[in-house]
Amino acid sequence: MAPLFVNTPSDGRPRCVELMASPSVVLLCSTRWEVQNGVAVRGQGVADGKRIGALELAKLVESVPPRAVGSLMGKLAGSFAVLDAREPGVVRLVSDMVSSMPVYYTLDGSRLTVSDDSVALAQETGCLSEIDSQASLAMLLAGFTLGTSTICRRVHCLQAAECVVLTCKGSYWASTQDDLFSWEWRPDGGHTDDYWFSAWSEVLNDEFEDIITELDGRTAVIPLSGGHDSTLILLMLKRLGYEKVVAFSYGRRGN
Repeated sequence: MAPLFVNTPSDGRPRCVELMASPSVVLLCSTRWEVQNGVAVRGQGVADGKRIGALELAKLVESVPPRAVGSLMGKLAGSFAVLDAREPGVVRLVSDMVSSMPVYYTLDGSRLTVSDDSVALAQETGCLSEIDSQASLAMLLAGFTLGTSTICRRVHCLQAAECVVLTCKGSYWASTQDDLFSWEWRPDGGHTDDYWFSAWSEVLNDEFEDIITELDGRTAVIPLSGGHDSTLILLMLKRLGYEKVVAFSYGRRGN
C-alpha cells in the first residue's frame, strides 16, 4: 500500500480511516497522520541526535515484529504517537515519554475507534453525554484526570510512556499495558551537591539539544505561568542559543 498522509480536512471535521475490517479498527483524524500497511504515526522521533520524520518512523515500526514495537519506541526521544494494527485482531498504541500527542480510544463490542480528538471521538461513538463523575471531580480539583480515565466514561486515554495492547476476543476487547520507562532509585553514593548540580546541568543540556533538533528551526511557543517549569524551558533555549522563541504570560494578572 502506498503511504497515505491524512491531513486535517478544510471543513475542520475529522476524517475516518479504516485500518482493520474485522474486527473493526478505525482511526478518527483531526491532525496529520502517516498511514501505511496497518501502521499509523503522528509526529516525529529523535535518535542519536537525528530527527526521524513521520514517514521514516512508520517504516521503522514496520521493520520490526508487532510485539517489538513497544520496546523499539521506548528507545526513542521525540513527540509521537503510534498505532500498529498489523497483527490480526491485535492493536498496539504507543505514546512518547510525556504523551505530547494525546491519543484516545473507545471500545464498543468488537469495534475499536482511536482518535487524537477526545470530543470528536465521543461525538462519533455517541457517548458524549456519558460523564464519569469521579474523573470529572478529579479534573475540577487537579486540572487533569487520573490514569486512563477521561471525563467521558467510555473514552480512554493513552498515558505517557505507555504501550497499550488491545486484543479482540470476539465480542469485546481485552487490554494490557506496558510501561516503556520506569524510575529506579539508587543511593547517591556520598556525592556532593556540586556533583549533582553538574550532572543535572549535563542532562538538561543533552535533553534540550534533542528538543532543538526536534524543533528543526520552527518557532517554539512557550506559555509562561510564573512557575519554575516554563521559566526553565525559556532559560535553556536561550542558553543554547535558540532564537525562534515566542513567549506569553497567562494565569494570574501580573505574574
